Amino acid sequence: MRIRIPTGISPQEAVTMQQRLAPLISETSELPKKITTLVGCDATYLSGTTLAAAVLMDYENLQALRIKTVKEPTRFPYIPGLLAFREAPAVLRAIRALRATSYICMVDAHGLAHPRRFGLACFVGLALDLPTIGVAKDLLYGSVKENHILDEQGYLIAERMLLPGSGKTIYVWGIRYP
Repeated sequence: MRIRIPTGISPQEAVTMQQRLAPLISETSELPKKITTLVGCDATYLSGTTLAAAVLMDYENLQALRIKTVKEPTRFPYIPGLLAFREAPAVLRAIRALRATSYICMVDAHGLAHPRRFGLACFVGLALDLPTIGVAKDLLYGSVKENHILDEQGYLIAERMLLPGSGKTIYVWGIRYP
């Protein structure tokens, strides 16, 4: 699916776009018979510029095969819950610059653990039409019950994981298997 963020989109229009796209997210995804590559991506900001990076990695040995970076003007303000509109254009350009064809994507962002069930990881996965895993450092939305992140209706939207050796917590959303 080709998703494009319109230039000059307002925060209200961004929320409407998330609400319109959220039902298109599939929580089950057929994986390739053999996983050979992963893509990891992230973005940051410096003086009005968005810097995004994507790395294509071999699944077996986690060696980097290709790395691409993108630098472009930041076009959307920082608004919690609307990170996709700030980062997705640059992140997607970096991923597409890798010229990879079959991979599982990992995004430094939330997926369903989002007030509108459509975080940056959902946006990237839908735009690429590939299995995508969101990995976030902080909890944006949901309540914690043991290591499960639940929405207001008690639906599982992410898992809390403790990173071995560091004591740091991450929140992961990804593929659910039937």
